[in-house]
Amino acid sequence: MHSPNLTEENIARIRDMFPGCVTEAQGEDGSVKLMVDFDQLRQELSDAIVEGPQERYHLNWPGKREALLTANAPIAKTLRPVREESVDFDTTKNLFIEGDNLDALKLLQETYLGKVKMIYIDPPYNTGNDFIYEDDFSEEVAAYFRRSNQVDEEGNRLIANTLANGRFHSDWLSMVYPRLKIGRNLLAEDGVLFVSADYHESANLRKICDEIFGEQNFQADISWQKRYTRSNNTQDFTTVVEHILVYSQSDAFRVNLLPRTDEADGRYSNPDNDTRGPWKGASFLNPATPEQRPNLCYPIKNPNTGQTTTPTTNAWRRSKDEFERLQNEGLLYWGSNGDAAIPSIKMFLSEARGLTPINFWDHAYAGNTDDGTRDVSSLFGSKVFDNPKPVQLMKRILEHATTQDSIVLDFFAGSGSMAHAVLEPVYDLIIIPYDTWMKRTKYASDISKEKFAEIEPLLRSVRRSTKPTTIDLYEVFCAVLYLLRTGCQWRFLPGEFPKWQSVYAYWRKWNEPDQHGVSVLEQALKKSGWRGPRETGAQRLQHVLDCGRAKREEYRHG
Repeated sequence: MHSPNLTEENIARIRDMFPGCVTEAQGEDGSVKLMVDFDQLRQELSDAIVEGPQERYHLNWPGKREALLTANAPIAKTLRPVREESVDFDTTKNLFIEGDNLDALKLLQETYLGKVKMIYIDPPYNTGNDFIYEDDFSEEVAAYFRRSNQVDEEGNRLIANTLANGRFHSDWLSMVYPRLKIGRNLLAEDGVLFVSADYHESANLRKICDEIFGEQNFQADISWQKRYTRSNNTQDFTTVVEHILVYSQSDAFRVNLLPRTDEADGRYSNPDNDTRGPWKGASFLNPATPEQRPNLCYPIKNPNTGQTTTPTTNAWRRSKDEFERLQNEGLLYWGSNGDAAIPSIKMFLSEARGLTPINFWDHAYAGNTDDGTRDVSSLFGSKVFDNPKPVQLMKRILEHATTQDSIVLDFFAGSGSMAHAVLEPVYDLIIIPYDTWMKRTKYASDISKEKFAEIEPLLRSVRRSTKPTTIDLYEVFCAVLYLLRTGCQWRFLPGEFPKWQSVYAYWRKWNEPDQHGVSVLEQALKKSGWRGPRETGAQRLQHVLDCGRAKREEYRHG
């Protein structure tokens, strides 16, 4: 017997509290083992930069210690409510926080520490053309209090992170590191992070997340098919996927299983007419060899032929006691003629659980960037973002990681796709835009706020079946597109709407020169059985909604 290794237990405790402070290092005997990075640990426990260079295996860059200092530094700020721009201020559980997302994350710790079920972020991809925040890491904590440590449109320093910049990777890493570190504090014990990345920084992002969340909490690297056509304008490989890294707060996280499909259930049959129903066979062979698993090596006998078989190249998958139990319960199948040397184990469809998700999401399953552009254009009437994430992708993430009443956080909100996806089911939503400079005249926060404002009243009406006294025609158009795309159910009665003389004529006059919007509404009206300009606006609107319901059923059963 050996007494417990207290050193290893202490290191494990430190790793639970500070995953980034446990690393690989070479011991005195030359072997590589887990050791405490005391320099990093001192930095975690200090409010000033701690010097202490030492070579070890970990991701490092100029400014990393300062980024850690920034994450741990307190701030003297607060959140100011804006009642006049809010919807259902006194009752809503959804938050839209405008401003410095690093400061906002620190403030959220006061209320949401350990309560967020899922975080999704889509940070800038560091393509060489991005504008990112230049955090001033030369200041001490007192000086940090006197400035926002971020950048906005009013003159705080904004730098172009071009390839010519000697800190090309370092600037990006220093920007994302403290935000991820604070984000981890907000996650519940069974919480999970989804973070989008392309090839520019995906490798570094993986190392950062390994350090912050712990390598043992890595869940998946999802390849999302953002486009489904190849480009002939390049001499290199056409990039058709982006990465979505998934990390859990702890091993308490369980991914939601998917509903079973006809294809999956079709793999089950009942060749021996078992009264327990269809089943499929699982191998009785173990991938391990007899030398590797000697406890799983024993002779088995076919009860029909009396033939005895001893494992040679592979051990058995079950112990001897388990074999006897399976045999007694009729859970072993010895082939169609009953003379097989090695049985298979019956796995019944009635006991099958849902399907585990895979790490490749094609465009049919999770949408593509064209869908994202259409989602945004349907709300704003024009293209505002380059390659926004589709709402369908956000819905898939929510399906895999959340339940009703979950708290969801997005602190790099750009086009507001997560807000669009979250507001249909019952979730509590926290949106923090990342105020980076846009190529057009608006900021990311403005766009997110507009989209949030457009969707919230629309879906609030759907959810609560209220009786509005007025309704904007833009909401009518959004309703049509929303119905066609998502099948959200509406419960309005015709008498609840203003009796416009001509919904179509008014829309055409109001929306000139957006012919696309006109044609979509006109097409929806005609398909719904519109009888012409004498029909009342309320009746016509009801036709639009009926058309959306019919289209939903067509998608559902098509």
